[in-house]
Amino acid sequence: MKGVTLVAAACPVILGTGVAAYNLQWDVNSSNFLDYFVFDTETDPTKGFVNYVDQSTASNDGLYKTNNNQIHLGVDSTTMLDSSATGRNSVRVYSQDTFSSGILITDFAHLPVSVCGIWPAYWTINNQANPYGEIDILEAYDDVAGAYVSLHTGNTCTLSNSGFTGTDVRTDCTLSNGGGCGVQSTSNQFGAGFNAAGGGVWALSLEDSLQLWVFTRDEIPADITSGNPDPSSWDTPLFKFDSNNGCDVASNFIDQTVIFNLDFCGDNGAGGQEWSDWTDCASSTGQSTCNAYVAANPSAYSETYFSINSIKLYQ
Repeated sequence: MKGVTLVAAACPVILGTGVAAYNLQWDVNSSNFLDYFVFDTETDPTKGFVNYVDQSTASNDGLYKTNNNQIHLGVDSTTMLDSSATGRNSVRVYSQDTFSSGILITDFAHLPVSVCGIWPAYWTINNQANPYGEIDILEAYDDVAGAYVSLHTGNTCTLSNSGFTGTDVRTDCTLSNGGGCGVQSTSNQFGAGFNAAGGGVWALSLEDSLQLWVFTRDEIPADITSGNPDPSSWDTPLFKFDSNNGCDVASNFIDQTVIFNLDFCGDNGAGGQEWSDWTDCASSTGQSTCNAYVAANPSAYSETYFSINSIKLYQ
């Protein structure tokens, strides 16, 4: 990675207590975010009503900024648009480096607040697609109160129905099943409820199993705060996928690039279908299409942003 010195990768060291000690590999904060992440201006592959801008434009327009030691990633919440426009200005950033194992811990001060039209995501993917493995750590739609966790795999992978606290369980992870496998979080783990608690941490462990925890500010384990994360001591995760039936985590989730993006609407089967099929947005807004509402109501998106304290990867 240009301009960044990383600690040499190493396997966890087993201490005398039997607890694995991890080395800090990424330590991303407001002072070095641009050393680790790149702004992506490609046309949205899911055909969302969005225009992803470059870093210079994002900085000039306040969509990207660093203040109070936090990283702000947001959207244009002032410009009226025509529904035939390309879309609302927003940001999509991806990590320059990838990871295949370890503990990825992101400390959020603020997550997007649920409102009709949004489709924000914090996720990882193997861009080489061999094999295809995608982890949607956090994905939200419209005015649905909770966030969704999903896996998408090129191989046949199936999620069990136990070992986690998430609800609305989906078990088929294969790409042919567009929604993937996964669960829904509580309203306290996303949006207004999460923000009111002072934000908190989303922690992904990618080892023999794939697990995800959400801790609001006053729930963050002391070992995370001290920089010595020990997932074995944490409570039941929000989501857990164990290697099973020929679908092992180590083979199916490799070379993961980290992505943050703030999308609107989108293809049927993606961010747009919920407008009429899954939520009450068509009736509550009086708009028959997601694009029309997003175009005409910029102020609705004043709370559509990520505010990030840090992103850390331990291996």
